[in-house]
Amino acid sequence: MRSRPSRPALLATLTVAAALIGASCSTGGDGTGASTTTEPPSSLPPEGLAPEGPAPGESAERAEEPPEPAWVVQVGGAGDDTLASVTGRNDSVLAVGDTTAELGGLHSGGSDGVVLVVDTEGEVLSLTQSGAPFDDRPRAVGFGSNSDAGDVTIACGSTTSALGGPNAGLGDAWCARVGETDLESVHQQGSTDDDGLLAVALDPEAAAGESGAVGYAAGFSDGLFPGASDTSAGSLGGRDAMFWQLDAQGFPVWIRQFGTPAGDSGEAAAVTSDGDGIIAGRTEGDLDGRSAGGTDAFVARFDGEGLPRWTVQQGSEMEDWTSGVAVAGDPTQGTETILTVGGTTGSLAPVLGADVTSPLDAPRADGGEPARDNAGSTDALVSAWDATGDGIWTVQLGTPGVDEAIAVASDGQTVLVAGSTDGALATNGDPSAGGTDGFLAAVDRDTGTLRWITQFGTAGEDRVTAITTTEDGLVVVSGTTDGAIGEQPNAGGQDGYLIAFPLPSAGGAVASAL
Repeated sequence: MRSRPSRPALLATLTVAAALIGASCSTGGDGTGASTTTEPPSSLPPEGLAPEGPAPGESAERAEEPPEPAWVVQVGGAGDDTLASVTGRNDSVLAVGDTTAELGGLHSGGSDGVVLVVDTEGEVLSLTQSGAPFDDRPRAVGFGSNSDAGDVTIACGSTTSALGGPNAGLGDAWCARVGETDLESVHQQGSTDDDGLLAVALDPEAAAGESGAVGYAAGFSDGLFPGASDTSAGSLGGRDAMFWQLDAQGFPVWIRQFGTPAGDSGEAAAVTSDGDGIIAGRTEGDLDGRSAGGTDAFVARFDGEGLPRWTVQQGSEMEDWTSGVAVAGDPTQGTETILTVGGTTGSLAPVLGADVTSPLDAPRADGGEPARDNAGSTDALVSAWDATGDGIWTVQLGTPGVDEAIAVASDGQTVLVAGSTDGALATNGDPSAGGTDGFLAAVDRDTGTLRWITQFGTAGEDRVTAITTTEDGLVVVSGTTDGAIGEQPNAGGQDGYLIAFPLPSAGGAVASAL
């Protein structure tokens, strides 16, 4: 692939004060599989702490007050249950995941796939379960529209079973069209080694074409994947990244496998307004120039024929990776922006040569660029790139604990970032509910300015898996919890949850700033 320099123009390390959302909801405790919707209590700052947001009409530089949650849904049975991905679908929200027990049907063995549908008021419409005797795990879901096929919902994942055909090896990749309540027409394909798809993105308005393509899926292959070609002229070996273009039934139009002799994986996907595909992930090798050390993050753009346009590799001397990607802005106005999120155990400021203006930086005795230490074992990363792969800005934020940005979405000028934190990311002092909490942050698309961060969770482990927006003005985050995010006890083991917030343009705290 053609090498392109990484030149972010701004990088800031930020910790911010905002209000902790004490949202909570859970399932029934009878172990049979249940779901509950709860309107969470108001999110109030700890006693003695004033909200950090400016008064109405003020133009303060500090963070604005975050919105309160609209509703929470938690689903679980006697085993371990996961909601791995979520998408807005017209007047509903659809999530996919897996369960090791009976949640929405009879247990087939191992892990079964789960499809949850709720309306935009948080009312559960359906909860179904299906699978084969071994492990079947939906990992991603997307919603789009095609001028020939109409509305399309596709889920993708991995399986060690014969879910949609004979198993080719250890684990196979698969995609399936999703009907009103369940998976349909599963296409399963794999090498003799381990393979899987981790992300899917569909075009909201795909034009009719000879290929019938509606979007893309990203994942990995440990072998030589059948039907795949390497148009990047890279050197395959170890685990490789894999990129599928999908038709309306979830079948691949084409498959690209690319990588280095070391380990590489595609972990996020997006589609541009002109039908190009964006894949992002991690690499241990020299995918775009020389590796900075450890694991680096990467983002690449392919055209509709599967030819690479550019690849950018971003990293410090430590471990860096990408977990999510989204596309924002308008290409006709020259504002198309590719947004990536992930994590780092290092510091990207010295590596990227950014314009460092953060007050957290101390001047160096030799007069060189200030060296910024990582705030903890892992910091969250948010980066913006233009349509040609040139860096615009990168934000690194964290606590002394483990912080990672998992997923990203866009609502006009606002970039919405969801992730997990072991520390007090959202408020002064120690607002953490305990264990690992989820967080939702808002960042300005053009400048990377942090607007607010809100944090939610229980005393246990609460992790974020995905994010989506809905047509009626919600941002919905999916995740897993071993606690009770609501009023009723955990159903047993690990439960899945959805938590919804109003979008800034639909009544959230930053509506006046848009």
